[in-house]
Amino acid sequence: RPRVLSPVDESFTIKQLSHINMIVANCSTPGNYFHILRRQIALPFRKPLIVMTPKSLLRHPECKSSFDEMTLGTEFKRMLVESGPASQNPEG
Repeated sequence: RPRVLSPVDESFTIKQLSHINMIVANCSTPGNYFHILRRQIALPFRKPLIVMTPKSLLRHPECKSSFDEMTLGTEFKRMLVESGPASQNPEG
């Protein structure tokens, strides 16, 4: 019998976060960094937050987010899909 995954809702995410010892994140955009800090403050419990970001991204001119990525209705993205030349297969 195939295993069918149910859609992830907010209560599942909160339950999953409450059963772990710490949160480890690698934020590659300022927008994601903003959302991970905001989520850390908004959680009803406290767990250590470890942010592993390469120092080269701190002042890199290409590592930027628009203000639209940090307004109401946006949230932390668990995985960012590659875009641009890096996402294209050179052999395809």
